Amino acid sequence: MSEQTAATRVPLHRAAEVGVLLGSLPAGPDPLAPHAASARKHAFSAGQRRAWLRLAQVAMPAGARVTAPTADTIDRLDRFLGGAMPAAVAFLRIALWLIEWAAVPYRLFGTRFTKLDDARANRYLEAWADNPISLVRLFFRGALSPLKVVHYAEPSVARAVGYDPPAETACAHPPARTLELDARRSLPRGKSQPARVRCEVAVIGSGAGGAVVAKELAERGRDVVLLEEGEYFTRERFSRRPLEMTALLYRDLGMTTALGSVGIPVPTGRAVGGTTVINSGTCFRVPAHVLASWRSAGDISITEGDLAPHFDRVEAFIDVEPVPEELLGGSARLIQKGAAKLGLHGRPLRRNARHCKGSGVCCWGCPTDAKRSANVTWVPAALEAGARLAAGARVTRIDLSGARRVVHAVRDGQPFEVEADAVVASCGTLLTPSLLQRSGLRHPQLGRNVSIHPAAKVAGLFPDEVRGWEGVPQGYGIHDLAEEGVLFEGIFTPPEFGALSLPFVGKELTRVMERYTHLAAFGFMIEDRGVGVLRKGPDGRPLLFYELGAPEMEKVARGIDVLSRIFFAAGAIEVFMPVQGLESIRTEAELSPLRSRKLKPAQVELSAFHPLGSCRASRDPSRGVLDDQLEAHDADRLFVVDGSVFPSSLGVNPQLTIMAFAQRAAQHIDARLGGARRQ
Repeated sequence: MSEQTAATRVPLHRAAEVGVLLGSLPAGPDPLAPHAASARKHAFSAGQRRAWLRLAQVAMPAGARVTAPTADTIDRLDRFLGGAMPAAVAFLRIALWLIEWAAVPYRLFGTRFTKLDDARANRYLEAWADNPISLVRLFFRGALSPLKVVHYAEPSVARAVGYDPPAETACAHPPARTLELDARRSLPRGKSQPARVRCEVAVIGSGAGGAVVAKELAERGRDVVLLEEGEYFTRERFSRRPLEMTALLYRDLGMTTALGSVGIPVPTGRAVGGTTVINSGTCFRVPAHVLASWRSAGDISITEGDLAPHFDRVEAFIDVEPVPEELLGGSARLIQKGAAKLGLHGRPLRRNARHCKGSGVCCWGCPTDAKRSANVTWVPAALEAGARLAAGARVTRIDLSGARRVVHAVRDGQPFEVEADAVVASCGTLLTPSLLQRSGLRHPQLGRNVSIHPAAKVAGLFPDEVRGWEGVPQGYGIHDLAEEGVLFEGIFTPPEFGALSLPFVGKELTRVMERYTHLAAFGFMIEDRGVGVLRKGPDGRPLLFYELGAPEMEKVARGIDVLSRIFFAAGAIEVFMPVQGLESIRTEAELSPLRSRKLKPAQVELSAFHPLGSCRASRDPSRGVLDDQLEAHDADRLFVVDGSVFPSSLGVNPQLTIMAFAQRAAQHIDARLGGARRQ
């Protein structure tokens, strides 16, 4: 199927509806900032607050240890959403109204939801949660999700389910340099900010691509300015409270979503260090078969041997090593046991987290600096070498018309320009294409060819305590199905996001959550085709349209089946699957419907974490936006260095490969600045 055909098959009327539910939301101030609560108006009226409380109490009733939501829960919801997220508030108001009044005709209840007795209210919400129409289920889960997160994020509720993370101690690494206080290398802000600065290279984005390029070029003596839309945060800000850290570190509260027949969340970071600040730290080299496919397609002519020196340097700089056995944690040990019984082979994953303390919150900022993300490695090294940092700079366009390139940005509400000999765009797969389009670049492949590594997880309930949050959440992997395009990797989250992933409501949700210490979880991702397409949204921001095909769904079903069997082999008494109608099973025999029918995307709860490919590099100008040295075919001295350059899905976590490609690109950029001609 061609990319154009795949794009036109997206049901736009449904995509728009899903976009209201979970799509990219307008950026706003940190909704958890201490100064903001007093300045905002309430998100909901008194009547709406009463309806929210009734919904919360029916959906999350009290149990033996867990208390039911109270008016304080709605206060927290109100503070979180009030004024900062208008699209989210608008959706929630509509959702609340529909849930309230749809009860009138439902089974002749004849009255609205808040007037129903407990028994009928429970049946009513279960009908929403189990509705055979996928969009209805998605709508209801979208309405209930913020309530779940806010309720189980409350420390007293988290303690009631047994969540008691250990106190933090610093790792053996020296503390990262405090970039905010380095006046010599951070560009002035506010009234002291210059209107324009000059340099040799402007690098836009400070993640796995941009930070590496900035460091490599600065160490070669090049004058580099590194621009980043997000702010710089030290580990002192990383509170281990995922809800707060999501607001602080994730773009759009992690709600950016691929739209199609089903919405798939694709969270990305927004801070100095980019998504490396919020990833799991897992490090893979690009598989050999992927490089071979790029060579055979005439895209990037590069071998394992060519990349090996770059990988070696990157791995040494960010301390990549296998996870120590003692940090694998309860979930990983159970998976290890179950996999062995099935003849599968797993091993500790390699991560950039030497001296890790097993804090269990890798995806919400490492509170010990053990994870060697770009904010504590590449960016400080770039500044030491002479680069200058402009945090809080939102780039609007690049002027490509003159002999020198001019980057136009807004910083602290003021226009800010950087004049440079060369520009490196490292904004990520979802944002780099729109920046290039706003800058006048036109190429038929720009914004196409997007892959996202669709992923799912399975959880198991065990007779004994697991305490899955202890240790490294993504510390163990199973590689037996890698050739089929399925890679198994660990995953476990604190209660607020654990509750979010469970499809249950009412007493069933409380039952499972009160046994949170007995839960284990594990995930997988699949190697997908590049069928996603980025379009300009109604507010000018990019929207990703993506359709899962039959090959992807076969891999998803295979992954769920294998993981479920592993859990039963490890001794699980109940397995929770992300499949409609099979949410909870107690024997392996109950897996038969999964094997006998073809899964549809709308039947599965999916997420994704590694968007790639929207600025494909290829030696063929008709196939790629960039040449195989990552310079734009249609614009000299404009480079792209991030996950968008890869011609296809990697099938593995991409940060290490992005960093290796960034080192390779830096050599070419330096040569071009020195007068070398394009190849």
